Amino acid sequence: MLEDWPFISPASAFAEAASRVLSGKIWGGKVPEERIHVLAEGKGPSPRGTVLYWMHINRRWSWNYAVDRALEWLTQGMTNFYILETLPFHQTLTDRHAVFVMQGMAEHERLVERGPIIYRAQSRKCGKEPVEYLYSFIPSVDVLIVDDHPEREYRKFLETLPQHTSARIEAIDSSGLVPFRSVRRCYPTARGFRTFIRGRVPENLLQLPDPRPLPERFPLMRPLVERPLWIMWQKDHEAIVNPHEAVKKLAIDHSAGPVSTPGGPTAARKRWRQFLDSSLEHYPERRDHPDENGVSGLAPYLHFGFISPYEMMVDLLKRAVEMGWSCEKALRSRERGTWWHLPPCVGEFLEQFLVWRELGLNLC
Repeated sequence: MLEDWPFISPASAFAEAASRVLSGKIWGGKVPEERIHVLAEGKGPSPRGTVLYWMHINRRWSWNYAVDRALEWLTQGMTNFYILETLPFHQTLTDRHAVFVMQGMAEHERLVERGPIIYRAQSRKCGKEPVEYLYSFIPSVDVLIVDDHPEREYRKFLETLPQHTSARIEAIDSSGLVPFRSVRRCYPTARGFRTFIRGRVPENLLQLPDPRPLPERFPLMRPLVERPLWIMWQKDHEAIVNPHEAVKKLAIDHSAGPVSTPGGPTAARKRWRQFLDSSLEHYPERRDHPDENGVSGLAPYLHFGFISPYEMMVDLLKRAVEMGWSCEKALRSRERGTWWHLPPCVGEFLEQFLVWRELGLNLC
């Protein structure tokens, strides 16, 4: 880790971290402590106990610290692993949003339907109903893993969860490249926040979440499920198989209808690859011109957690190398405000991706 070299310069720190990532040493091991917010110590895990991951913010099987943390608990003797994914409850939901999320649910279910993980896409409940469903289930689990997020109302809600279960509850931050709880002050200028972000990027590159999809990492054994739990978790494919019809029955805002942009991690990665291959090089000139299709188009995928900022950062470094950049060039980055002498298009994208997105995520 970088703390092993206390006198290393910021440029050298980034060069060292980027070199490790580009050599394939991506996963840093255990989930960093800064990413774990313990909401309740709980009664402690029991032999052959149950871990439940409520997937609500970061809707993906890979590059997700919450998944990594759940698997860490399974290595401590617990055997049952359930995943509950629900529609958003802490924001206004329209047909457009609901269909987009349900398409991701359908993809998740296909990936694990024959595997060892019990996954439940609760797509017929909206508003406060998903929360009530969660309340009915969590008394029977030993460890509850939830997504952490800086949105104020959501964080207030998380603080109420210990009232409904004696389980250990952990909120795991997979939202930004830098843990949002590590931002301990307000920055009045983007310049100040940029300096902070650039200083934190290297150490976070050395502690990335596991890029492997969850089905590839889980032991090849089916968990034992008691009949009452099995009844609660019976699959209901109807809604997520035909989301355009399902949303008509939900008590949500129907004024904004579905669009052609598909939801889900696969669609997110496809759009990201298209941008890297055809638009990144021209991003500085075209990003302010919507008619030229110069932006990434990833805002909805990032918002609903279908793609990870960690995966995107690694891909940007790989693309920079293809453009002629090397880690040695980062050592020349002594001017304030530069992005380690990365190609200008990559630097411009990082300005929006790391400064303005993380600024909004952490401080707005």
